[in-house]
Amino acid sequence: MAQDLQTTTRLDVTVPQRSPVREDQALGSGGDVPPQRPSSEIDSEVEYESADLFEWDESADVPARADGIGSLSLQSAGAGYMGPQSGNAILRKLQHIRGSPLPEEYVPIEASAQVAVPEETLKSTWFMNDCVDNYFKYYHPAYPILHEGTFRAQYFGALPKPNDGSWPILENIVRSIGAFSSSFCLQNTDYYYYEQASSQLSWSILRKGSISLVQTLCLLANYLQKRDRPNTGFTLLGVAMNMALGLGLHREFSASSISPRDMEIRRRVWWTLYIFDSGARVTFGRATITINGVTVRQPHNLDDKDLAVDLARLPPNENRATVASSLIWQLKLARIGNLANEELCRSGQPNANSMLDFGQQIDDWSDELPAYMRESTPRPEHDPFEVPRMVLLWRSMHLRIIIFRPFLLEIVKDRRPLDLTESGTPHSKCLAAASECVLSINTFWGSTHAHRGSLAWYAFYWLVTATFVHITCLLYDPVHPEALEWRQMIQLSHEALGSLGDYEELATRATTIMDQLLGLVPSNPDSTFFDANQLERLEFAEFWNQPWANTALFFENGS
Repeated sequence: MAQDLQTTTRLDVTVPQRSPVREDQALGSGGDVPPQRPSSEIDSEVEYESADLFEWDESADVPARADGIGSLSLQSAGAGYMGPQSGNAILRKLQHIRGSPLPEEYVPIEASAQVAVPEETLKSTWFMNDCVDNYFKYYHPAYPILHEGTFRAQYFGALPKPNDGSWPILENIVRSIGAFSSSFCLQNTDYYYYEQASSQLSWSILRKGSISLVQTLCLLANYLQKRDRPNTGFTLLGVAMNMALGLGLHREFSASSISPRDMEIRRRVWWTLYIFDSGARVTFGRATITINGVTVRQPHNLDDKDLAVDLARLPPNENRATVASSLIWQLKLARIGNLANEELCRSGQPNANSMLDFGQQIDDWSDELPAYMRESTPRPEHDPFEVPRMVLLWRSMHLRIIIFRPFLLEIVKDRRPLDLTESGTPHSKCLAAASECVLSINTFWGSTHAHRGSLAWYAFYWLVTATFVHITCLLYDPVHPEALEWRQMIQLSHEALGSLGDYEELATRATTIMDQLLGLVPSNPDSTFFDANQLERLEFAEFWNQPWANTALFFENGS
């Protein structure tokens, strides 16, 4: 148990062949620190901006420079480092090709949020209890970092509250996420409780370490990303990760030293932190961190009510959806995503066989999904696991886009014909995944009554990722035989984003950016585009000849 930990950041080295992901793999795989490359080579391939611009200020009274999906901010200064595989990089380059600035219309939540509920109501017991109920109804089935029975017993005074100073923060961030995850987000009520939570965070609290504090920091970080303070959230994730390591949450302990219930809760906390950290790093194009010595097992497929205090041993896994089901399958997918992101960060152009292998691993993961994680119920609006199930499936589609996108962009960079006759090629797989993602999100959003903030955020996030693949292809070859299908996908996305804008402000901004980019494309696919707009097309292709553009485009799976 007393194994030393090694944490290594691995960037820009020769890509090795990877074996299939094992159950015991965690935040990557161990190994020696790779040899450094000359700084000039790194500078030309990765660091394409001045490092002086990366400092940020995400104070409440400072306009936001970065967004939670790392893709829609036009200003690089003050947004933090966004790697070349983030959407932030592609948007700035597309703006340059367009020839005129895209409008910077996004207003940060702190500046625009007018809470449309009286403070008296926000402070009322019934309203705060509703927010807690919404947290466990909408958020908890995807991220069971808390034990519902324990939290509610502490909330109502049946059990002692943590004495580490975390409770005022924890109860308010639970209310905040509960409000954001429900229809209450339309009144910005979540922001009121976030302010209450953040006002309690102090240096003295961070001098302590507890599972309750890890849970609190994780939830704060995840909320801040969704409310466009991503660098602050990323910093808090780092604090939570190191606190978790200090508490040994990454280790599996025997039944003689810890109760089965407490060990299971530790597993859930660690793996929720893991998927949050994994998603944030790839979303913003930041290096995957490798940690050795992770022995903690994946959670069991059990509900909170199955974790009794006096358990001698855990009951068998359930063969149905539980609050742990989504987490179990998310962490398996995140393991694949971490290894893929590591190679995307390390290589100018990844090896096609390596990426096809990752694609096969995703296919295998999909084939192993139990029926209750892949099939919709007859009345999904009454199924608490329907949204986590769909978000999980969209996450896998999104990861397929990520790993195959460099090969699509390589074709554009080299000005080669976009041949889609072979479905097994990486670039064909990228487009197929993008179309599948657009159709799935559009169909689900249009058919479900479960319209609320948490679903809207994820639907918008991955819809933008997928649609920008179609926009890239249409800009490159607007007379391609499949150009009509790309236009249809873009139109479907545009309509869905318009509806999502009622719940997520950035969705409206995304439609504006899409309109601006599509201004380069003639409305008639049979027009003489190549004669009239050959200069723009060549500039578009030349843009991909930039050294940094050889890596992945846009952003990875969100948390």
